[in-house]
Amino acid sequence: NLKEKKLTILIAPTGSGKTEFAILWGAGEKLLYTLPLRSAVNQIFSRFEKIYGEENVGLLHSDADLYLLEERIKDIEDEDVALANALRTYETARHLSYPAIVSTGDQFFPYALKPPLYERIYVTALTSAFVIDEIQAYDPKAMAIATRFIEEIVSLGGRALIITATFPSFIEKRLKETLGNNS
Repeated sequence: NLKEKKLTILIAPTGSGKTEFAILWGAGEKLLYTLPLRSAVNQIFSRFEKIYGEENVGLLHSDADLYLLEERIKDIEDEDVALANALRTYETARHLSYPAIVSTGDQFFPYALKPPLYERIYVTALTSAFVIDEIQAYDPKAMAIATRFIEEIVSLGGRALIITATFPSFIEKRLKETLGNNS
């Protein structure tokens, strides 16, 4: 049963349904879905809004507030209402309050370095289905920090899913060494 596994890794070609697998894997739980690039995050966010409903999906990345404002203005004539909707969506996502949140990895992974208030991110990640998409697209330092974040979440009892078209063997080796049977 995949729900019992602490770490699941799915390696499959582009266009083979990895995102849909992640949605099914996290069904019934809060879903935190990370990608390395803002443009990809924005695309998945739009897809998730159609699947989960606009009121159930949050967006986190460095320009999320601007992206949300642009998108909301397209849908609503009244700029004040669009601004209020965009800010509400962004603030709610910042507080990790949506059932599904799509984010760049930099909104979560640096907490493996234990900055102040890291516990809030850990608690949320531990009680969520945490998805890392396209881990190989991060630079080496970011990959190392992401790997450490995954190790900590899984060793503390959380669940993580890595979905990717190509999986660096050194990450696989590291995860097997540190997590053993949890992966």
